[in-house]
Amino acid sequence: MAGVLTLAVIVKNERRMLPELLEQHRHLADEIVVLDTGSQDGSPELAESAGARVTRVDWPGSFSEARNHSLSLAAHPWILVLDADERIAVGDHAEVRKAIAESSGAEIFRLIQRTYSDDAELLDWRPVDSPHARGRAGAYDVRLGRLFPRRPDLRFEGVIHEMIEPSAKRAGLTVRDLDVIIHHYKEAQSIDRQREKAQLYLELSRRKWRLAPGCPQAAFELAMAASATGHHAEAASALTPFVGPRLSLPLAEQLALALLHLKDLDALEQLVPWTERAGGERLAGLLGAAYLQAERSAAAEPLLRRATRHPGAAFRAFVDLGVALDALDQPAEADAAWREAERLHPESDLPALNRGRAARRAGRREEAEEFLVEARRRRADRWQTHALLAALALERGDYAAALGHARRAVELPGCGADGFLRACASALALGRRGEALGFARRAAALDPELSSVVDQLGGTS
Repeated sequence: MAGVLTLAVIVKNERRMLPELLEQHRHLADEIVVLDTGSQDGSPELAESAGARVTRVDWPGSFSEARNHSLSLAAHPWILVLDADERIAVGDHAEVRKAIAESSGAEIFRLIQRTYSDDAELLDWRPVDSPHARGRAGAYDVRLGRLFPRRPDLRFEGVIHEMIEPSAKRAGLTVRDLDVIIHHYKEAQSIDRQREKAQLYLELSRRKWRLAPGCPQAAFELAMAASATGHHAEAASALTPFVGPRLSLPLAEQLALALLHLKDLDALEQLVPWTERAGGERLAGLLGAAYLQAERSAAAEPLLRRATRHPGAAFRAFVDLGVALDALDQPAEADAAWREAERLHPESDLPALNRGRAARRAGRREEAEEFLVEARRRRADRWQTHALLAALALERGDYAAALGHARRAVELPGCGADGFLRACASALALGRRGEALGFARRAAALDPELSSVVDQLGGTS
């Protein structure tokens, strides 16, 4: 039987992800073509040894150019496009083949790209319970045109977030949705590779924005790439010019996410009217979180209640709603919100962490410790949990245990001044004045108001 399907892949330094990709799809595709854009880790040789047909080129500076070059290498009537960190489950291969067999050839198919992540702050993120998650707590979905007939008039467009749909529509083809999932394991790549790709996406998004400064989609993509690399001011700057009556909800949500990181409540408040639109629940959750940061729990509470009605935002909204209700002295209602969050996402540490924090404030120290130990079991790399365990140990006079918890907190990325202050107090209680001074200085570097602690220990603020 003649070949039907070509799998087209573009790679650069993907030796870690390639073997599984090639093995898992070798029975789905009749051939695999790999376009290597400058690997230095042996990726081309690995692909060739696995039976793929490899072509080496210099990186063309555009994802659409690279994609289209890979399409020109295909020999069969249909093309499936995947990246090295993407997989179609073996059990879904028959659905792909069936779609091709039943197609007239006058259509393309959009598949579901499901990106697995532990980052609950990502827009559209939701908890998942699936063996395909491979230990990740949640995921977000997007539809992408990835399966289509081989034709010279079908080409990807855009330097980044390239799409084939525009050319398909110009060619008179139907765009159909196929409920096959492309499992995307972005976070399974090495940290260095993730950073390299994030920086590349940012540079390409900046280029796209310069070419089309008035395009909302280009602004949206730049904001996503900028926020993903910590450039929140750049993200907000790209989207702010579009604020007005016709501002779309996706742009409003992305802008709110950037402003939330910038703690710009004045700018965020301008987006409140958009929360009343159909589908505005997720935006309400972001604004509610901002009010919570500003310790305006009464303003946060109704927004967070609205956000709990959005499937993708409900988990985080219930966590934040619990915090707001606790601050409003409604402990039973707060606990109910955290219980609902735990039901939605049983593996998350956030409900237990907040229940522990609330129990400690209420003087229920044993209960607080039970919650915090459970939160630590679920996620050991959140500094706040260790800092709170240090606080409990300090309160019961177990200074050695307190210092152990506090040292763990300050070793973790992003540890706040509170963690260093607990470490300082623990070391001081054990008579380790020099170590305490070091912790105090690091706390003061994060919060200048703590410079008085350095002075009291005989340092220089």
